[in-house]
Amino acid sequence: TDNPTGYLQVFTMNIDGTDKKQLTAINQNCMYPRWSYDGTKIIFYTDNQDIYLISDLNGVSNPYFVFKGYNPCFTWDDENIIFVAEHEGFTTLYIMQPTEPEPSPLSADDYSTMQVLAADGRTMVYSAFEGGDKDIFITDLADSTAVDGVRLTKNNDSELEPDISPDGSMVTYASFDMNLRGTIYVYKDNKEIALTQGMGSTNQPKFSPDNKLIAFVLITDNSVDLYTMNTDGTNKKKIPTVGGSVGNYRWVDASRIIYDVEIGDANQIGIVNVYNNEVKYLTSKGTNAYPDVTK
Repeated sequence: TDNPTGYLQVFTMNIDGTDKKQLTAINQNCMYPRWSYDGTKIIFYTDNQDIYLISDLNGVSNPYFVFKGYNPCFTWDDENIIFVAEHEGFTTLYIMQPTEPEPSPLSADDYSTMQVLAADGRTMVYSAFEGGDKDIFITDLADSTAVDGVRLTKNNDSELEPDISPDGSMVTYASFDMNLRGTIYVYKDNKEIALTQGMGSTNQPKFSPDNKLIAFVLITDNSVDLYTMNTDGTNKKKIPTVGGSVGNYRWVDASRIIYDVEIGDANQIGIVNVYNNEVKYLTSKGTNAYPDVTK
């Protein structure tokens, strides 16, 4: 939002848009902030791929530099962070306590990225190269004997943007063909099931917290629109967001999604009820993006 640095900074606000509070004032663009499970800390990275930790949520403070990398998130106990980094000539997922000098690799597969943790934080899905294309893997973070993730997808397309259902019974992802056309799949009962064939290119699938819906975006030549559907692919519904293309989004609860969307030459954050289509903007000044909500 508006701030004198000229860079994107980390802010917090209530879910109704009130009580906005700036937490950083650094000379880099702050991106993709993520809450800890207990809601007392925030991890983020910058456009220089510097990962920082915020422990003081009362106002602007100096964030703690953790390591070089991107897409950081907390583990279930909030003691460690998992992130992607090119370290010692190898790009993969790493884990470390913020105060440790060096991280440890979590995956032996090259270019392991896009990790998402289950609701309880103990299971992780991610995308990694194996056999010439990217596939979806799953690993049990609570099992100290688990070294490599288990490969779920086995086809010639590239699988990206995975998510795992709250009850752990399903994994969804976007599968891209040679023409970069994405199709949303769900992996259930050891089967890969296509859900959005014939719609156009679809991406960013995310399960609702009640396990009933999958949200996703439909990418066309003119816009990126938000949709929901049942987990079996039925009842596809375009969700109104008011504005241009949707960028990033998160489920707030079983009925609401928070998102950023193009409004003129900037992005703003809005919230929409997927059942009654009620839309509300939470920001109006400056550029606002990368929303996240406490768990």
